[in-house]
Amino acid sequence: MTVRQDYDVAILGAGLAGLSLAARLAATCFSSLRVLLVESRVAYARDRTWSYWALDSHPFQAAVSASWERWAVAADGIHVVCAAEDLRYESIPSDAFYRLAFDMVRAAPHIDLHLGASAIAVEDTSGVQVTFGSTSVRTAMAFDTRPTNRARAHGLIQLFGGLEIETDKPVFDAGTAMLMDFRCAQAGAAHFTYVLPSSNHRALVEDTWFAPPGLHPPDHVTAIRSYMRSRYGVERFATLFEEQGALPMDPVFRPRVGQRLLPLGVAGGATRPSTGYAFHAIQSRCDDLAQDLLAGRWPRPARARPALVRMMDRVLLDLLGRQPELAPRIFAALFKNCEPRALVRFLNDSARPTDFVAVAAAIPFAPTVTAALRLAMRRKEWPNSITVG
Repeated sequence: MTVRQDYDVAILGAGLAGLSLAARLAATCFSSLRVLLVESRVAYARDRTWSYWALDSHPFQAAVSASWERWAVAADGIHVVCAAEDLRYESIPSDAFYRLAFDMVRAAPHIDLHLGASAIAVEDTSGVQVTFGSTSVRTAMAFDTRPTNRARAHGLIQLFGGLEIETDKPVFDAGTAMLMDFRCAQAGAAHFTYVLPSSNHRALVEDTWFAPPGLHPPDHVTAIRSYMRSRYGVERFATLFEEQGALPMDPVFRPRVGQRLLPLGVAGGATRPSTGYAFHAIQSRCDDLAQDLLAGRWPRPARARPALVRMMDRVLLDLLGRQPELAPRIFAALFKNCEPRALVRFLNDSARPTDFVAVAAAIPFAPTVTAALRLAMRRKEWPNSITVG
């Protein structure tokens, strides 16, 4: 086995989190660091879309494909449209992100990139041994972004399937992102459609379920066709791209924790259980790590989500699991009654004390209190989840 000289930093996995950190470390101010990036994939293609509120700047602005100054939630008899000055909802297709990130990484001579290699990492008292193929290296620290099996048997799962479509007539409002449209069949689980238009003729339309374990896999394509027919009167459209996935929504998750081998990204709990949002949290964590490394500090641990956030997420998930028919009412009330900036900060782990009060006051009182009391009576400690991994 060949043993190569040590690295300062190893990044295991070159997805959103791994490439986000590597792109920051590609800057010339980090040229004194030797960085290793290992990824099992060889080829990259568009496989997903990341969307988020643009709260802070990040290195991938050039990959943003569309943004919206308004966002909406709809249910039977309800249509709420929100906006806030200088706040936009943005979307990045993964292929554009991958191209931009790899351009940054490959332009940095101090980063060694190895694709098509599965790695094994073992931490000891003096560093981390990383083995891939016939090569073994030592590194002072490593960030592991590879996914872990963290779903619990009873937790909700966010199931989604999306089509980017093009219609032969203008039917979409290109300035508004439809975050949740509950005007679709509700069958034992919270079910909504998510519409991100890039023009009047083109949009990413996603069929989304907050589903209990064991739910028969939805036919997302049929649901999207039904939605387009009922909401827009569109019978035929061209399909430009298709994606699907599943996100565990269980907040009880202990990520791997070590002194030198640290979890990052979804593997570190960056995904907000109640929403599925992770992009903002990942960028924030990578900014913190880059600042620590630039200052010569050992990376600080990820911040735990406040107990109040964990409690509020757990109450919401309990309601969605036990009474999914309340989902349209709950989310419509949130977006209708809560000041947009306060709600966006709450959804993105940036809440101020007054934002918690605003969110709590916005949602239906009786079912929320009932769920909170039910959870309190269980008297089980809710383990920490990680805000930014």
